[in-house]
Amino acid sequence: MDAGYLAAQESRLLGSGATESGRLAALNDLIFSFRVYPVEADDPLVTVHDVLENVLASSPASVVATSLGQVSGRFTSLAGPSHDQIFQLLVTPWLAELRVAVVRRGSPSVALAFFDLWADVLVSARERRMPGFYAHSARPFVASLRHVAHAGLFEEAGGRVLRPLVRVMGASGADLAALGPWAGALVAWMREDAEKFRGEWTRTLWNPVETVFERALEEDVAGGPLLGALVHGLTGVARAAGRAGLETGGGTPFALKIATRMRRAQIELAASPPTETVRDRIALLGEPIAAVVALASVRPELAGAPALLSSERLPDERDGEA
Repeated sequence: MDAGYLAAQESRLLGSGATESGRLAALNDLIFSFRVYPVEADDPLVTVHDVLENVLASSPASVVATSLGQVSGRFTSLAGPSHDQIFQLLVTPWLAELRVAVVRRGSPSVALAFFDLWADVLVSARERRMPGFYAHSARPFVASLRHVAHAGLFEEAGGRVLRPLVRVMGASGADLAALGPWAGALVAWMREDAEKFRGEWTRTLWNPVETVFERALEEDVAGGPLLGALVHGLTGVARAAGRAGLETGGGTPFALKIATRMRRAQIELAASPPTETVRDRIALLGEPIAAVVALASVRPELAGAPALLSSERLPDERDGEA
């Protein structure tokens, strides 16, 4: 598997001989279904995938770690602007599909090593100017992380679980727009977790999402879409958390934590010169606040929300862990 192989696959999938319907089918299969694209029986990418699945199934953890490191090194060596599209088509689904073998292995250390491998590739891709691959990896990476988490492999891992994710998001540097797909995927997971599960991951993922929210408040001065998308998504999270009665580590309703953060941002913005942008942002931040206030009549633990969220002075925001 080398640069020549990638060029040949890109020509086959995206070149002048590829049909539009075939191209769309490939994109749907690869980006949305996370499947390895079917090619020749001796295709090196498929062969390496099969070999690695066997290693994951039965080899000692040290052998698995070495094998994952070799794969990471190979993909990293091939990373570069000219391979941005073909990495989206081949490498993203290749890695996402491997999560199934990771779950079957049932080892937390192997699962963490797998996401470290994926993070290595993404960080390298970001450094080597592959914006499409970096952005389109957000949904498959987070979906794979969620799949492994729901399999119970991270129950004893603590904050170690978030390190690969934080590394990948940190690779965006000053490019706030590059964080959009990642923050969106995390917010979607938070909402699903609050609606269908125990809410453990809703609490865990709040810190990285809040970091992006704070950056959007500070840097999205041109009125770009990221802040709006985040607030709309967090409105859904707050509503789901409020209905489920989800609490923070300190016993505060999690919905109230989100709404209080929005109210705090409103107060800070109100101290700025009253431009149209400031007024629009204050109104936008009111969406999750209104969602939580609307639940106060049916959720006793939120009875104090209307008074708190209309106050000009908020209590200290420290409340144990999220």
